[in-house]
Amino acid sequence: MGNQYLDPLKGYPTHPIDLVFPIFTFLQFFFYMGWLMVAETLVNPFGDDDDDFDMNWMIDRNLQVSYVIVDEMHQDSPKLTKDQYWNDIFPTELPYTEDTKHLQIPPFMGSAQMIGARLEYGNRKTIINDGGDERKVNFQETNIYALKNPVETSN
Repeated sequence: MGNQYLDPLKGYPTHPIDLVFPIFTFLQFFFYMGWLMVAETLVNPFGDDDDDFDMNWMIDRNLQVSYVIVDEMHQDSPKLTKDQYWNDIFPTELPYTEDTKHLQIPPFMGSAQMIGARLEYGNRKTIINDGGDERKVNFQETNIYALKNPVETSN
């Protein structure tokens, strides 16, 4: 019965158990146990079966390698070797095998992908003034970008 309230003004001679339900202690226990379940899942997110990944080993191995890189190998860089994509900035097509070529899907196109920007804004001019420290911007006539030099565009 942790965190129970015993009023010292009542003068309990033996401090019997207070019959008030400790709601905050219950909530504290509830949330601690809930976060323990989350932490247990984070340590091994792929399950506990024999054919699942062992996340403890992966985490330990990554920590060991990072400590070795920082502490012992910080001056020993690996040699740079040329691969098949050395002259390409980005490969034009990813190297799929014949078995996985049918799994290739087109990239996602957002709902606003094909919307073109307006080139003209009716009879309004876009004016940007450089007024120094006392800039007064009329948002009806100017765009939101504050350039150093005044620029006028015509219809």
